[in-house]
Amino acid sequence: MTTSFCQRGILSRSHDPVPHPAWTTRATTTPQQRRSTHVVKYGLDASSSYAIAQQAIAFAIVSGAEAAYTGKVNEDKPETPGLPTLTSTLIGIGATVVSAIVIKSDPGIAPVGCITGLISSGYILYTNINRVRDTPYNPEEWPGAKTSPAVCTLLTFFLLMAYIQGLRASFGI
Repeated sequence: MTTSFCQRGILSRSHDPVPHPAWTTRATTTPQQRRSTHVVKYGLDASSSYAIAQQAIAFAIVSGAEAAYTGKVNEDKPETPGLPTLTSTLIGIGATVVSAIVIKSDPGIAPVGCITGLISSGYILYTNINRVRDTPYNPEEWPGAKTSPAVCTLLTFFLLMAYIQGLRASFGI
């Protein structure tokens, strides 16, 4: 006889006294198991979803402001490598805001928002690393032209970790 994930206790949290109705579902697989229904818990609690959504919105504001400021300061030299592009900035910020809305809207679909956030923050991390790599080094400037994309890379990494923690909490890992 094979055991399901619920029977092995991987997906069930039977020690939870009262599972939240928005993040539970009843799972049965065979007619014999219908007599003993298992509760599978998924999703985020309200405080975690609020915290991740708040961090994502704050990151989107900071990232957009940095891109706008860096673009405005360097508008007289558009051929300078390492400057943010409008397309990549809007795609990254838009996907981050969408993920924050999905995470905050319903705890049951918060894992979808976390996956969307992982993809968007991975994309932003990739573009920021490319900006750091492409920005020329000038020893006469302090703190240097690489500072802004490097700080944004660090902030993006922190947001990526928040999404990973949210995804882990969604599935009780």
